[in-house]
Amino acid sequence: MKLSVFLLSPKKKKKIIKNEKKTVKKVSLFKNYGFIETVGAGIAQVKGLFNVKAGELVRIYPFNILALALNLGEKRVGLVLCGSERFVNQNDIVSITGKLISIPINPNILGTVIDPLGFNLMTNQTLSGSGTVIVPVEQGAPDIISRQPIFEPLLTGLTVIDSLVPIGRGQRELIIGDRQTGKPLLLLMLF
Repeated sequence: MKLSVFLLSPKKKKKIIKNEKKTVKKVSLFKNYGFIETVGAGIAQVKGLFNVKAGELVRIYPFNILALALNLGEKRVGLVLCGSERFVNQNDIVSITGKLISIPINPNILGTVIDPLGFNLMTNQTLSGSGTVIVPVEQGAPDIISRQPIFEPLLTGLTVIDSLVPIGRGQRELIIGDRQTGKPLLLLMLF
């Protein structure tokens, strides 16, 4: 088709190129939107949403219900609804927000009950004010170097075990010993 464009008059060539640009804009617009295909048991299957990322929040219209994109497929995206399922219907429009699921945290969070999106369940508002920090819910584990070392011995109270087996206490428990010496059995006896 590109070769035939060069054989046309300049006026028709401009018109075809202009139409191609409009088509590209429309296609990129639909990559950020989709529509609900099925809803059930708090999960919605969405067709479209080609630019969505795993763990990203999406918004379902017309009731502005948030959902979490988890199951990414070639043709469909599986969403976990963060609101009531009765407000979500087939063919509702879904758009991406570009944000991962995160919670606002400040000193006012003490003594309150919040949902996974950070809404205060008592006042039904989000936390705001000075000193508010947005913390993502899904974070990678810290690397081994930055973790606290094992620096304190754990005493069981049994003199035989404390003298024979060194047990360290830190961010994780540590029992030093060779294979086939009964370390799991020791843990079962202690706890």
